Amino acid sequence: MPPMPEPSNANSGTQTAEPLPPKNLAALQRVRAAIEDKRMTLALGRRSLRVLAELLDNPRQAAMSSITELAGELGVSPATLSRLARQLGFEGFKAFQQVFRRESSGQSRYYSQQARQLSGKEYHTRQRIERMQSTLDQLVSWNDEALLNEVARQLYRSRRVKIYARRQSTSLASFLGYCLAMLRPRVTVLGTGELGASHAAALLEPNDLTVFIGFHPYSPSTVKVARVAKEKACRMIAITDSHTSPIAALAETVVRVPVDTGFYSNSLVAATALIELLLDKAAYLAGDAGIAALEEREQLIVKMQDEY
Repeated sequence: MPPMPEPSNANSGTQTAEPLPPKNLAALQRVRAAIEDKRMTLALGRRSLRVLAELLDNPRQAAMSSITELAGELGVSPATLSRLARQLGFEGFKAFQQVFRRESSGQSRYYSQQARQLSGKEYHTRQRIERMQSTLDQLVSWNDEALLNEVARQLYRSRRVKIYARRQSTSLASFLGYCLAMLRPRVTVLGTGELGASHAAALLEPNDLTVFIGFHPYSPSTVKVARVAKEKACRMIAITDSHTSPIAALAETVVRVPVDTGFYSNSLVAATALIELLLDKAAYLAGDAGIAALEEREQLIVKMQDEY
């Protein structure tokens, strides 16, 4: 089988202006993503960006702790937190912390806040389609061909593949698991049937290739199962929206996916396209063996009078 081609990588490089200071956690997450992707020019160093990520991942702690307590937990000085607040457009740390305190219930208001952005605005289908197209352009610029080829190789050639996601991302896990299992054996989508995170974690074995899928606001159970995978010496691929997401921090391989199209939840347009691309690449690697596996599946469908 010849090596997969390595076409040049396009970089959209578009700049995005997010209003400062952010009014809520959803807006703060958009600022974080824009800074990381260099779509927004804000002089945050790596340490400050890490601190912002950890605050967003632990909003209740950010809301309830004093600046001294937070600084100790994060391993920085109180001055670093104050400086971060000012860089984000707040008068000081107390004003910054109010964003977290107004949403002391954690991340439960994320979706309604996203939907509020649509209120009072004229809905233009073409503009929404263009924003969806923009996420596909970003997907290409965020992940080079060599990375995607390597992920596809791991998905096809690893002895066992186990996939885990929760909430909205379960549809992506099912899509990846179902189609990959048509090409090769020993593919398992964990967490199906509401069996719980502990059941999923119990099925992990050393040297499994595990795929964790999650976007902000991150599911705590996804992070917990990923930690068990790390403890069990599983190899890990994270499909997520940020290099500073909690599952990215645990994974050897990170594939970043943009999820902001103005939808009231995370857009799955780019994530679905990514998975389709990875599956196509895996089928290319499988060659005749993959075609034979698909033919065997077709024969079973006909034999059992199943539905496509």
